[in-house]
Amino acid sequence: MVHGSDLIWQCVKKQSCFLRKSKESGPVIMSAEPGNLTGANKQKYSSLSHETSIGIHSKITGKKEKIIITAKAQKLDSISGGKNHHHIHGVSKGAKKAVPGLAMFLRQRPDLATELVEKYHKVKKSFKKKTVLARSRRAPKA
Repeated sequence: MVHGSDLIWQCVKKQSCFLRKSKESGPVIMSAEPGNLTGANKQKYSSLSHETSIGIHSKITGKKEKIIITAKAQKLDSISGGKNHHHIHGVSKGAKKAVPGLAMFLRQRPDLATELVEKYHKVKKSFKKKTVLARSRRAPKA
């Protein structure tokens, strides 16, 4: 039995195990769902109420840093099973290879195109390390 996304959202928006509430931030409620693009508890980004959802995050294994896209499964067999409910895809950190990889997911959710590209650049920028300038002890102080 398939229910509409509006009905599911009405059931899930205030009671979900993924909700994160903070007393310091006030009335803002965040969500930790896999597949939630921004982390905001809104129907537009929710992976629980949408039949197609996209999330992007970083994953660090040892010294390697990866950009991962989490998407909801499209096949009926995968959707009914809990383990394969979300598929994980790696995206290249290079701009030339990343654009075709993101294009596949942009076809699923064209309304989230700007947010997906923006989040990709934020995650990619987070991998850059700050370079520490070594100052010579012999140089005169200004």
